[in-house]
Amino acid sequence: MRANNEYRKRIGMEKEKGKSAKPKYRYENAFCKSVYDGDTFTAVIDYGNKLTQEVVVRMANINTPEIRTKSAKEKKRGMEAKSYLASRIEGKPIILESLKMEKYGRLLCKVYDRDGIELNREMIEKKHAVPFMEVSEEYAEPGRYNNGRNAGVSEEGGA
Repeated sequence: MRANNEYRKRIGMEKEKGKSAKPKYRYENAFCKSVYDGDTFTAVIDYGNKLTQEVVVRMANINTPEIRTKSAKEKKRGMEAKSYLASRIEGKPIILESLKMEKYGRLLCKVYDRDGIELNREMIEKKHAVPFMEVSEEYAEPGRYNNGRNAGVSEEGGA
C-alpha cells in the first residue's frame, strides 16, 4: 500500500474521498502504446523536455466484457471490444482527462481521440461497453444499469 500511495503522490493523484469525478489533469500529448482489453490500455504521456511517463489507463465509467473468462460468449465479446478499441487508439495520439487513481493503481480517465471524440461514450454507443453504474450515472440510459459483471453480454447479443 505504501508504494501505491507514493506513486499517487508522485503523479499528483492522491486519493480524495467524497469528491466528485472532475478531471484533475488533461494530458494533450499522449499516445496509446498497447491495448490490454476493451477498457484498459497502456499510454505514454509526454510532458516535454524528453520527459515521458508510461501509465496503465482504465477508461472511466464504462465496463467491457472480460477476455480472461471461461465463458466463450463473453470472451468473444471481450475480444471484439479490445479489437475495436485497438483500431481506434493503438499507436495513435490521444487526449487523457484523469479523474483519479483507482484501487488497482491504474489511472482512471476519460479518453479522447485527436478530433475530440470521447471514446468512453463511443464504446457504449457501438455496443462494446455498458455504463459502469457503481461509478457514475453519466452514461446511463433508462433501464441500463450494470454492476460491473458480464458487461455487454446479453441474450440478444447487444451490449
